[in-house]
Amino acid sequence: MSRLDELQALLAETFSTEPGTLDDEASPERISGWDSLTHLNMTVALEETFGVTLSTDDIMQMQNVGAIRRVLRAHGVAV
Repeated sequence: MSRLDELQALLAETFSTEPGTLDDEASPERISGWDSLTHLNMTVALEETFGVTLSTDDIMQMQNVGAIRRVLRAHGVAV
Protein backbone atom coordinates (compact mmCIF):
# COMPACT_ATOMS: atom_id res chain seq x y z
CA MET A 1 0.00 0.00 0.00
CA SER A 2 1.40 3.38 -1.00
CA ARG A 3 1.47 6.30 1.43
CA LEU A 4 -1.25 7.98 -0.65
CA ASP A 5 -3.43 4.85 -0.42
CA GLU A 6 -2.74 4.79 3.32
CA LEU A 7 -3.81 8.44 3.60
CA GLN A 8 -6.99 7.88 1.60
CA ALA A 9 -7.90 4.84 3.70
CA LEU A 10 -7.31 6.82 6.92
CA LEU A 11 -9.43 9.74 5.70
CA ALA A 12 -12.20 7.46 4.41
CA GLU A 13 -12.39 5.71 7.77
CA THR A 14 -12.26 8.96 9.75
CA PHE A 15 -14.96 10.66 7.67
CA SER A 16 -17.07 7.51 7.05
CA THR A 17 -16.90 7.88 3.27
CA GLU A 18 -15.53 6.01 0.27
CA PRO A 19 -11.84 6.52 -0.63
CA GLY A 20 -12.87 7.30 -4.22
CA THR A 21 -14.60 10.49 -3.07
CA LEU A 22 -11.37 11.90 -1.63
CA ASP A 23 -9.72 13.80 -4.45
CA ASP A 24 -7.56 16.84 -3.65
CA GLU A 25 -10.60 19.15 -3.72
CA ALA A 26 -12.59 17.08 -1.18
CA SER A 27 -13.42 19.30 1.80
CA PRO A 28 -15.95 19.61 4.63
CA GLU A 29 -18.35 21.22 2.14
CA ARG A 30 -18.36 18.00 0.05
CA ILE A 31 -17.84 15.33 2.73
CA SER A 32 -20.75 15.24 5.17
CA GLY A 33 -18.76 13.30 7.78
CA TRP A 34 -16.04 15.98 7.95
CA ASP A 35 -16.83 18.26 10.88
CA SER A 36 -14.80 19.84 13.69
CA LEU A 37 -14.72 16.66 15.77
CA THR A 38 -13.66 14.41 12.89
CA HIS A 39 -11.09 17.04 11.89
CA LEU A 40 -9.53 16.64 15.35
CA ASN A 41 -9.72 12.84 15.08
CA MET A 42 -8.08 13.06 11.64
CA THR A 43 -5.26 15.16 13.06
CA VAL A 44 -4.51 12.60 15.78
CA ALA A 45 -4.68 9.74 13.27
CA LEU A 46 -2.33 11.55 10.86
CA GLU A 47 0.20 12.15 13.64
CA GLU A 48 0.07 8.52 14.79
CA THR A 49 0.08 6.96 11.32
CA PHE A 50 2.75 9.12 9.72
CA GLY A 51 4.89 9.91 12.79
CA VAL A 52 4.57 13.68 12.51
CA THR A 53 3.72 16.45 14.95
CA LEU A 54 1.31 18.97 13.48
CA SER A 55 1.24 22.58 14.61
CA THR A 56 -1.89 24.64 15.08
CA ASP A 57 -1.09 26.36 11.77
CA ASP A 58 -0.81 22.97 10.05
CA ILE A 59 -4.16 21.89 11.47
CA MET A 60 -5.86 25.12 10.38
CA GLN A 61 -4.43 24.83 6.84
CA MET A 62 -5.86 21.35 6.28
CA GLN A 63 -9.15 22.47 4.73
CA ASN A 64 -9.17 19.94 1.87
CA VAL A 65 -7.35 16.75 0.92
CA GLY A 66 -4.84 18.62 -1.25
CA ALA A 67 -3.91 20.83 1.70
CA ILE A 68 -3.55 17.77 3.95
CA ARG A 69 -1.14 16.28 1.41
CA ARG A 70 0.86 19.55 1.24
CA VAL A 71 1.16 19.71 5.04
CA LEU A 72 2.29 16.09 5.22
CA ARG A 73 4.82 16.61 2.42
CA ALA A 74 6.20 19.61 4.34
CA HIS A 75 6.83 17.17 7.19
CA GLY A 76 8.67 14.76 4.90
CA VAL A 77 5.84 12.32 4.19
CA ALA A 78 5.62 11.37 0.50
CA VAL A 79 1.87 11.42 -0.22
